[in-house]
Amino acid sequence: MTPSSDWELLDEEFDARTPSAAQRAASRQQGRGLLRAYAGAAPWLGARPHQPIAFGSLGALGGATPEEVAVATALASVTAPASAALRLLALDPFAVHRMVAGLTSTVDSVGLEAASAGLPADCAPLLDILAEAHHQAEGQLFVS
Repeated sequence: MTPSSDWELLDEEFDARTPSAAQRAASRQQGRGLLRAYAGAAPWLGARPHQPIAFGSLGALGGATPEEVAVATALASVTAPASAALRLLALDPFAVHRMVAGLTSTVDSVGLEAASAGLPADCAPLLDILAEAHHQAEGQLFVS
């Protein structure tokens, strides 16, 4: 198998494990955004890789271990909604940052558990349903 076909296979497998078309589209948009931030760093991923594949690839290129990438991914899944809450709900930034800091051990343990988990991982079908409903709703706030 050539390197490009390995990446294509990984991409196809991610698609197969993500039943929601809205989540697949959001993942690709976020992956493309990551690649724009690191232009030229991972051309083998193509123009629209899934976000977790781009995140992991870029982390590995930066010398991060799989565990470090998993913890960084877990942290991003907490900080992104916290940032959105600050903008949308005008919450106290210090209170939000305190809350995020209070989740440190939880984020670390979730990331480390994810790094050691095999496939297929547990899933949350309701998230797929909600993603599709949000995608079709008027006035979307975010794509993720």
